[in-house]
Amino acid sequence: MKTTYLFLFSILILVACTETVPIQSIYTGETNWVPGIELRYANYHRFEISWWERSGVPLEVERNVSLFLYELRKDVDTSFSVIDSQDVKRTRTIPTSYTSGSLLGENVEYSARVSVLFRDGTIRSSNEVNFLSPAVKGKVLKRITIPDDPNLYPSPQMTQYQPYVISFYEGYLYGVQLGYLTRLDTSSGEIVLLTKHLRDLTDHHEITDFSIFDNSVYLPTYQYTFNNTFYMKLIEFNIATLQPEDSLMVALAYGSITTNMRLRVILNSETTLFLIWDFADGTSQIFLFDIESSEVTKIFPIENNRYSYLSNQFTHDGTNIWISRYWPFDNQISHFDPNIGITDENVNQVPVFEPYGLAWDGSHFWTFEPETRSFVKLELEGI
Repeated sequence: MKTTYLFLFSILILVACTETVPIQSIYTGETNWVPGIELRYANYHRFEISWWERSGVPLEVERNVSLFLYELRKDVDTSFSVIDSQDVKRTRTIPTSYTSGSLLGENVEYSARVSVLFRDGTIRSSNEVNFLSPAVKGKVLKRITIPDDPNLYPSPQMTQYQPYVISFYEGYLYGVQLGYLTRLDTSSGEIVLLTKHLRDLTDHHEITDFSIFDNSVYLPTYQYTFNNTFYMKLIEFNIATLQPEDSLMVALAYGSITTNMRLRVILNSETTLFLIWDFADGTSQIFLFDIESSEVTKIFPIENNRYSYLSNQFTHDGTNIWISRYWPFDNQISHFDPNIGITDENVNQVPVFEPYGLAWDGSHFWTFEPETRSFVKLELEGI
């Protein structure tokens, strides 16, 4: 009996000495924290904002945020409307950025902000950012969505940051991604895999352009330097037989030769090639190359803005070299006049989100939209 009383007495002491600690602190409303935001990107149909006040957020605030409300207002509206929200009751993390869905209109002024709903019902709003969504020069004429067939394409884990290269030839769109060569019938939409091993010919150099002429395409392979001259070997590949046929050497003298130089074949005809060289100092230059003599016959002025193989692809309409720009929220097509060697000022904002690759079918452009995994036929104004 005495033992029982001692046990009960010990339990009472333990309970009396144990303090109940809440799992989450109670928000007192004294911190007045709201995110400070800035506009990162905006195009004709979506925008992205980021937080510039991320550090130093009190833990008390972070634990007691209930919702982030993303709000948008047109210039003709008097109040904001909620376009999206993020529930942080479980994650308890403050986001660092937000990308909207496709909801903007062309050539419209907008204001965006973020409102924070706390657990005690308090709502506080960030600063406002203002932007103008640009007008689009052109429209989508046709869209062909590629089938979800893992046998046709490299796995998504392999293709991150890799360009999707396309070329039009005799009614077909040829697509290249990490050595996978596919052919799409633009009339029927049928797509077939021609080979998975195209990249093997290039000695593991990435294929960034695929200009076809008379069933042939030239692919750059190994490179080396000798006596301050940069050399690159080109392999002629036949898309009908799927076999290499010939090779030739390209030589270019340049003041500072490094292995970071990259050669790209952006157009080939029966006797000439247009080549673009990306140099280690960030500049680029286009050359006209004669196939029979293996010599450079014309040199165009150096471009200060590098035509990065990850963000630019090229095609030719018989007169101009057209350049697609794959860049976050900057979906442009411009052109380079080979006769005068400058980039045209007429830049076309295109109605495709971050397009990869560019092809000309004789009257219209084609590009590839990774987000929807579709080939898109475009009509651009003034072309």
